[in-house]
Amino acid sequence: MTLRCIADSNPPAHIIWRKEGLEGILSPDEEINFSPVTRHTAGVYSCTAENGIGRSKPAYVEVDVKCKNKETEAIS
Repeated sequence: MTLRCIADSNPPAHIIWRKEGLEGILSPDEEINFSPVTRHTAGVYSCTAENGIGRSKPAYVEVDVKCKNKETEAIS
């Protein structure tokens, strides 16, 4: 699974990914990849674009992972 955050700004923006419930920055990249996707991948992620002029409002995406049971961790 890939989450992508695209910002069109001048000057170019830096991307900041965060995951609700975790401290700090999850990733400073435009894309974050999850392989394999497990039940631990589930959660609310936010993406913010930032440059010398300012910061965007965060964009949110909720990832919901369905598993048959707790022993079935990964989704192919």
